[in-house]
Amino acid sequence: MTGISSASRKLAAPQLDSSDHRLALRVPAVDGKRVYSIDLTKALRDNNAFGSGEWPDDVAHLELAKQTWIFQDSTRMYPEVGKKIPGLHVLLVFARYDHVQPAAVKPHIHHAYDGSSPGAKL
Repeated sequence: MTGISSASRKLAAPQLDSSDHRLALRVPAVDGKRVYSIDLTKALRDNNAFGSGEWPDDVAHLELAKQTWIFQDSTRMYPEVGKKIPGLHVLLVFARYDHVQPAAVKPHIHHAYDGSSPGAKL
């Protein structure tokens, strides 16, 4: 079983079956193209998710995802922020109903919390 690890816990990741999965529509868009995370876009490409040569016109290719996703995912910047602004206080706010993440274990919340903890020195 795969999971999300941190120093104090291991959370089970959702298990997916082989049925079709729909890509979310509520994602950033650039020039009319839905931009998914770099990791998801790589997985779509590497697993030939859309079939041979059938990449949808409204889904960004990997290069566009790489150019724009860095502005969507601040967690990748935590170590640099920790160096430039030592002692920064962080307030992470979450809601019962998530705006986009369907996974019950909420990996993005753990990612944000773990990233803003001692490792980033925030």
